[in-house]
Amino acid sequence: MSLAKILLSPVNFLIMDEPTTHLDITAREALEEALGDYDGTLMLISHDRYFLDKLVNRVIEFKDGCQDEYCGNYSYYLWKRDQEPNLAEQKPEQAEPHERGTSSRKTRKQKRQEAEGRQKVSRERNRLQKIIGRTEKDIEESESQFREMEAKLADPKTYRDRTDIARLNKDYAKLKLRIEELYESWESHRLRLDKLLEPLKNG
Repeated sequence: MSLAKILLSPVNFLIMDEPTTHLDITAREALEEALGDYDGTLMLISHDRYFLDKLVNRVIEFKDGCQDEYCGNYSYYLWKRDQEPNLAEQKPEQAEPHERGTSSRKTRKQKRQEAEGRQKVSRERNRLQKIIGRTEKDIEESESQFREMEAKLADPKTYRDRTDIARLNKDYAKLKLRIEELYESWESHRLRLDKLLEPLKNG
């Protein structure tokens, strides 16, 4: 409700600190869609890399008293940051291979390697999709159990048995941690899948 009020307010600049915290998948997707339609400027602080990839087009890095800007999403920032040291170490002949002249015709070996590369990408894509699907199912089941525990903790009858309430509180904390770990796993595998499919989308 608070997020809805903020997005409907007549402002053109929003600063949001970890807006996806404690949101389930449906709520996160709704938030992403709403922020994607927002016409103003967003400044986002988040550990949710997949969320950042969906929305940001500029990343600002503060490091060692310096500020660097990267025009692109979070995945581009990670890629560019990793590439910069390698580019600096390259020799001129390594950095500009096209100047030495290459043939446009592909050999059988090159075609075979490209085919093997596509098959490898396809296998990895299927593997990641299966993991993401299982994780989403685990999240739904865990959140359903979590809501049941919350209902018990809100029931005055629960507090009649101290032993039972102690056990329930312990299970509640363990399940909460489990859900957080599942979301982290989902975000990690989703980001890897998006990075894997990015060349296909652009090509």
